[in-house]
Amino acid sequence: VGAQRADARKVTTMSRNGVIVGFDGSEASTHALRWAAGEAILRDVPLIVCHAGRLPDGRAAERASQTTAAEVMDTDALGQGLQLVRQFQPGLTVRTSDRPGPAAEVLLEAADGCDLLVMGVHGSGAWAPPGLGSASAQVAAHARTPVLFVHGDGGWRGDKVVVGVDDSAAARAAAGFAFQEAALRKVALTAVFSWWIPPLPISVGYLDLASAARHRAAGDHTSYGEEMLRFAEDNVGRALAPWRAQNPDVPTTSALVTDAPHKALSQAARDAGLLVVGSRGLGPLRRLLLGSVSLAVLQHAPCSVAIVRLCR
Repeated sequence: VGAQRADARKVTTMSRNGVIVGFDGSEASTHALRWAAGEAILRDVPLIVCHAGRLPDGRAAERASQTTAAEVMDTDALGQGLQLVRQFQPGLTVRTSDRPGPAAEVLLEAADGCDLLVMGVHGSGAWAPPGLGSASAQVAAHARTPVLFVHGDGGWRGDKVVVGVDDSAAARAAAGFAFQEAALRKVALTAVFSWWIPPLPISVGYLDLASAARHRAAGDHTSYGEEMLRFAEDNVGRALAPWRAQNPDVPTTSALVTDAPHKALSQAARDAGLLVVGSRGLGPLRRLLLGSVSLAVLQHAPCSVAIVRLCR
């Protein structure tokens, strides 16, 4: 009882700031809760534990924004989540949100305006494909805030953050998030640029880059490969320059690879604690689906993955 009363002084209603985590009592969501609690401590913001369901009296729609600590303790999943937070990070300020509706819809609404949304991923080993109808894919494709999918037990593993960069605004946004994470955790950052050109057309940006490289190579007698390498280095430099200036204490390296982007990123992240990618959702279904690279990374990455979506 005393512990619950202590929690009651720390639990408040939903706020529009902080780190938010989806929690349903499952093992995957427990791992996500552990990561999110640590993330909130690092960022010095509240933790928001979000549950898609109904309050005991069935009037969740009217009372979701007025949840008290006592009522939260009567909600099994949220009560369990609060107890776990007390174990993971004693003293952390916790906010709660218990809303009716499908999990993806609830999380998207609750996370709008927050610093970061954290979710667990079910499955072991190589991640099982989230499925286009799953909450994970829907949230990643539509969230206006960065979404971090936790792999493993929710603890930090590895000695660096890896980020995928290219010539896009989405990649530059991902680089900013990656630098922030590296600075908070006091680890190094590795930027990976893949200038592999597949047999099928991809983004216009890459095709333009390849065409310009051919033209310049023909004009100054350098090889096409050398010119592509120069373009890659220039793009990495432009993507990282503003964030390097803001985070001079973050050790930064770059890797220029000739492989499919998702393979190059997964390979580089073998000893990383977090892999960050930007998502543009290329193609005619870009408003509905994740970009192909983001989806492939989410399926095959060896560590936790953050997806920073460029909102238009």
